[in-house]
Amino acid sequence: MKRDVNRGTRFASGLTGIPTVNRAMSHVGFGVTLLALAGCAVSVAPQSASFRGGDPKLLRAALGRAGESATGPVNATGRATAYVVFARPGRDNAELLAFDLESSMARWQLPIDLDGRIAVARPVVVHGTKAGGMVAHDVTSGAVKWQKSPEGGWARLGYAAGGDVVAEVVQPDKGGGKTGALNVYDAATGSRRFRRDLAGPVGAPAVWRGLVAVPRQSQWVSLYDARTGDLLAEILSRKQAANFVRGLPEGLFFGSGGVFLATPETALADKAGPAYLEAKLPEFVRPVYHPDHYRRADSDYSAVDRNRLLWRATTDAQSAKFLDGTVVVHNYRFFFALDPADGKLKWAYNQLRTDAISSEHTGASVVFVTTDGEVKAVDAKTGRPRYHASLPGAGSIVVAGATFDADGFAPRQDSEPAKPLPQVLSSMIFDPDRRFADVRMFALEQLTTLSGPEVTRELLRALDGGEVIPTPVLRRAMDVLVARQDKDLLPVYMEALRVQPDYAEGVSTKRLEFYARAVASLKARQAIPLLVEYLRLPDTDFEAIEEIAAAVLALEARTSIEPFADFLLQYRADPAFTAQPAPLVAAANVLAKLGSSKERALLQFVAEEPQTLPPLAEHLRRTLAQPEESVIKQTEE
Repeated sequence: MKRDVNRGTRFASGLTGIPTVNRAMSHVGFGVTLLALAGCAVSVAPQSASFRGGDPKLLRAALGRAGESATGPVNATGRATAYVVFARPGRDNAELLAFDLESSMARWQLPIDLDGRIAVARPVVVHGTKAGGMVAHDVTSGAVKWQKSPEGGWARLGYAAGGDVVAEVVQPDKGGGKTGALNVYDAATGSRRFRRDLAGPVGAPAVWRGLVAVPRQSQWVSLYDARTGDLLAEILSRKQAANFVRGLPEGLFFGSGGVFLATPETALADKAGPAYLEAKLPEFVRPVYHPDHYRRADSDYSAVDRNRLLWRATTDAQSAKFLDGTVVVHNYRFFFALDPADGKLKWAYNQLRTDAISSEHTGASVVFVTTDGEVKAVDAKTGRPRYHASLPGAGSIVVAGATFDADGFAPRQDSEPAKPLPQVLSSMIFDPDRRFADVRMFALEQLTTLSGPEVTRELLRALDGGEVIPTPVLRRAMDVLVARQDKDLLPVYMEALRVQPDYAEGVSTKRLEFYARAVASLKARQAIPLLVEYLRLPDTDFEAIEEIAAAVLALEARTSIEPFADFLLQYRADPAFTAQPAPLVAAANVLAKLGSSKERALLQFVAEEPQTLPPLAEHLRRTLAQPEESVIKQTEE
């Protein structure tokens, strides 16, 4: 049975005011008994049975003990930096590059044995090793400041850094993750400040302004003093799993399918308060607000870094809002800025050809590095390109991931011309990478909400997209253009229909079914003669023939029925139409509805001719059995 979160909350919060461990344990034991009798799994408990989990007073005090909010880069140089991990073809070892974003120059570069991500403290950057150890490099020179060997019998789950602290959560090699331990080190020296046992399952830690936060058992977030190791408070997320904890200059956040700001009001967190944030997102977007701290795979650079949400917030003591009313979707090579309230698109950016391998929201910019070593930034409010630099060896290296220590990074020099939104969306629709059919459809849907001649031009381009445009996207573009009934497009349609097909040269009018529908929608009888001429061409698509017939019927273009008679006589016995006689039936319906006694006699001949395909002959016999005034109804059916 699913765990009863509210019941667990009641017993946990009921510990408030119980002065002794024994009394607290008696309440917990009574709760366990009731849950066992009910046949439910036991709810989670605070880190200590005597500790008051979910207490807003304790959380207020803990947050009050946190250091002052600091903006800007964490590292001691004070300069916005990208710590980029990459490989060179033919070499086994990864390399780490400290790239100064402000000067667009490398600060230092060295080979590393990497397992995990780069984490940044004030004096050092740290990373795990494949053997389970840890290495710290000086932020100024890259020199090794300290190293740690693997801890026997324990495996690292994840680590974090910030200020003068490095924190690590480990689990026993054996034991199924039911217990864990928190190690906190001095960032400058590597000496261990303290170790605390944890009731598991546990997640990777976060460091924030002198506090270390550890998610536990999917619902709890335990806050420790980074200097003393004192357990200061525990947050209980009652209505949503706490899969991550994230420290930002604007506050401490936790959550999974949404984001909570840690405030006294969220000590017992649910989704009904002003400190909870959740964006309305398109269906194709994975709502990943931060890597999952319980997943060992998410502690490495992975696909999560290329398919997630980028966000920052504005906060006060009790509430939070997404910064500038915006969240940014990073989907491999594409960035979409959305209004979190209604999902409306604000801007889009297409990183052509290569994936954006890692990205970060700096508050003012969205900065990212591509798999081939290009570093770029776009304005977080507008999507305007603001920065472009190349890593040493760009084009001949393969980037595995990057950590950005670049809070507030806001370059103002345009790195490339700004492109209108219709043009950006169109570039996504025409993108040749077959992985992104859902992104193309979203781009098309957004394009159709815009107006103006440029939008129409881009929609028309889709008609010539060939195999590049997925069929669902193409059909949607057709539907939108037909629905717009834009009479100014009629000359464009007429010009397209006048193209003289040359199959030796590969020249033909594509998407005839669309032009037929559009002509009918515009009631453009003058275009019908151009359409019906395509019945005389052997390679005209079956679907196009049906739409041309529908257009002729809709406009009652009686002067244009002769090609249908020729078509019917020529193909009435063609085996190619045996499984799909609909084009022949459509041609017959035109003659039956719009023709005279001459055309009716022709239909009688075709119906009785022994070589006529049986499905067509049967349809004609039914049609001819009807009085002439009933043919219209029969045709519509």
